[in-house]
Amino acid sequence: SSGINAEYGGSVEEMVRDQSAARLQVRLWKGSKGLGFSVGGGLGTSQPPHIKRIYTGSVAHQCGRLQPGDVLTAVNGIDLSCHSHVEVVNLIRYMPLGEVTLNLTRPRGAAVR
Repeated sequence: SSGINAEYGGSVEEMVRDQSAARLQVRLWKGSKGLGFSVGGGLGTSQPPHIKRIYTGSVAHQCGRLQPGDVLTAVNGIDLSCHSHVEVVNLIRYMPLGEVTLNLTRPRGAAVR
């Protein structure tokens, strides 16, 4: 997995729940240091793309709504279900500076690690 560092700042939208998972849309401000989380999983692995680790002090950490195990479903409207681990990491890493919208699901009961 690759680390993605962050600068401070970000806002979060409310979760919308369905029967199988909590769905979240989180908007973070990407500065020159990135967003502040590492990614696990992806097409060709045994797990979907997900947040593996959140770095202390980062934008992702300060927003307070992301958790390790949250499944990344889209970034800035790009569906991640057909992307490999490396593709997901690079997509996030090379997003332009500014607002980044993450769509996630949080499985009920068990976290993806």
